[in-house]
Amino acid sequence: MGSAAMSHSVSPPPSEPAGPLSGLRVVCFESRRSAESSRMIARQGGVPIEAPTLREVPLRGPSGIDELERELQEGVPVLLVLLTGVGTELLIEGLAQGSSRERALAFLGAPTTTLVCRGPKPHAALKPVGLKPAVIVGEPNTWRDVLREIDDRQLLAQNSVYVQEYGRTNAELVKGLAERGARSVRQIKTYAWQLPDDLAPLHAAIERIAEDDAEVALFTSGIQLTHLLQVAEERGRTQQLYRGLERMVIASVGPLTSEALSAAGLRPDIEPDHPKLGHLMVALAELAPSKLAEKRGSERRS
Repeated sequence: MGSAAMSHSVSPPPSEPAGPLSGLRVVCFESRRSAESSRMIARQGGVPIEAPTLREVPLRGPSGIDELERELQEGVPVLLVLLTGVGTELLIEGLAQGSSRERALAFLGAPTTTLVCRGPKPHAALKPVGLKPAVIVGEPNTWRDVLREIDDRQLLAQNSVYVQEYGRTNAELVKGLAERGARSVRQIKTYAWQLPDDLAPLHAAIERIAEDDAEVALFTSGIQLTHLLQVAEERGRTQQLYRGLERMVIASVGPLTSEALSAAGLRPDIEPDHPKLGHLMVALAELAPSKLAEKRGSERRS
């Protein structure tokens, strides 16, 4: 009986991955959380295509750190706007190099220093060292939200203002602070964004998009798009990249990323209510199949 049963057994036909994404190929441009993003996509039944677009390079002796240290030592009222968790950690390290870690933390925790965190990540960087911000800016954590909180709490007064930057200058925030009468606004650039050392995955992703070999493009920051377009231009594939993206579902993590996409002529199809990776994945699973059907269906009708 056993051998006879075995002789008639057949392997089940291959099936699409279980989950709402049902085998959709998702190009993910995330770098730091690339592996985590891929796991999330796979859990929803998608096929992740990792294409990191950047690496964060800490800057030695961050610009503006000497001026900040001097004013903190002199007891000048300082408003320090912290925009990222990594940048906050590097800023503390930069201040510590000029004196000591204990003195740097004492200056940052002084009554004359007002700390403003753009969202939970800078706050998380302050917690382990015992520093408490005056303000944690709520979602969606845009530069407009930062300015609104500063306005509502009347934090500018006669403060010297420093903005901890991340990879690129937030010109709108700096301009808004200056227009509100800040005594001075200085930027502290703690790290730069550069292209990855290994561009092969990004090259491969550009070719897949250009050749209509993927269905979803997932963006979690504007700089990802900047670097994607830069590399595509270097390879002479800009037009093909745009044509491919226009046929794909474009998912954006939040308002700032959506603004960058729109400025480049790309309309986001999906943006979650909360600008977080987990919420983006939920929205992707719920909406990507129907959005793709809409886009491909409209092409056939036209």
